[in-house]
Amino acid sequence: MQKVLAYLNSKNKKRQPAKHWNEEQITRQAEKMYGQVVENLYGKLQYSSES
Repeated sequence: MQKVLAYLNSKNKKRQPAKHWNEEQITRQAEKMYGQVVENLYGKLQYSSES
């Protein structure tokens, strides 16, 4: 989770000042990305166990 937050914060610094995300938006996006990774991993594990 820390890597995702670091990535999103660095990406946020590159945005125009008017389009910067606040901490709540960054946290929400980090949780969304983390959820996608977990779902992807679960799907791959589930697929490999069925084979």
